[in-house]
This record gives sequence, C-alpha cells and structure tokens, in this order.
Amino acid sequence: MMSRAHSWPGRPLAALVAAVVIAAIAAISTNSALARTGSSLPPNGVYTCDWIAAHPAAAAQAGVTCDPSIFFAAASARPAAGGPPITPLSQGCVYLPSSPTRAGQGVFAWSSYQYSTYWGWYGIYSPADYTWYVQTSGGTYAYGNVYDTNSYYLGVPANIYRWGAQNHSSTAQQWFVCWNDN
Repeated sequence: MMSRAHSWPGRPLAALVAAVVIAAIAAISTNSALARTGSSLPPNGVYTCDWIAAHPAAAAQAGVTCDPSIFFAAASARPAAGGPPITPLSQGCVYLPSSPTRAGQGVFAWSSYQYSTYWGWYGIYSPADYTWYVQTSGGTYAYGNVYDTNSYYLGVPANIYRWGAQNHSSTAQQWFVCWNDN
C-alpha cells in the first residue's frame, strides 16, 4: 500500500535533544562492539554494492544489502529467538545504517522490529533520493519516495514494524529514524 508520510517543518527541540542523546549512546555502543569483534567497516564508511557482495556476513550483521529479494524476504522473518525482546512501551531512535557508516547508491538499510504506532525519520545528506518502507513481518505496510532532507512521520496501527530505505542518490545517505508506541 502506498501511504503518504507527513513532513513536519520544525523538529521540536526537546524531542530532538533526547533523540540525539539516545543515538549518541547507541553509536558509542555500536562502535565499541565493532572494536571488540574486530569487524571491519567499508572504505570511507560507505556501504557499496561491491563491498556488500564481498562481505555478505558483515553486511547482514549491519542490516544492509543491495539485493531487494533479501530486503523483502527479511521483512517476513521475525527476530531470532534469544534476540532482544520486543515489548510494548517501545520508543527510541537509531541511525541507519549505524554511525559512522552510510548507504551508497542502491543500498537498502533497515531497523530492528519495534512495537510502535508512529515512525519518524529524515535523510541526513543532500541531495536526498530514497524510497522508505514501514514493514510488518507480513510484508510492506507503507512506502514512499523522498527527494529532500525534511523530517517525515507516519502514524500506524499498533503492531510490530521495522523501518527501511533504499538510497537512490549518488550521495551516500544515512537516516535518523525514531519510533514510538503512543
């Protein structure tokens, strides 16, 4: 189903400050985990289709692919048992792909599944050109195309969703994505 996300021109200061603090903590945790496991990042921090093809396991762990069949098949796969629990009262924000990386042209990136009734996002780098998706484990709930770095939000019926996007621009992209259940 094609759905229209809404743009909001200003980012409320308190929400933005809280989101940036949460994202900074997540970025530090991600970078520490990469250092402990010895995982390598792509050159210049940009996931490209060539790098992803040469490093499929690292790409899967990072939640990036260039293969639409992998992206859409992953939407039908629920999180593995033993993974982080998905619970009501879910809210948070992440960078996709995680900092300090970005998605090159043709690259899909996606979040983990979260119980939510709201998704908000914006592309950080201009010029932006991407397709966004909000998906349940049953498939795509809504999607749309964006050609700017404005903020967008989408209200959804209470359910477990993930957010993903494919970068179409030659400028490597990263998205700041938030979800909430109220």
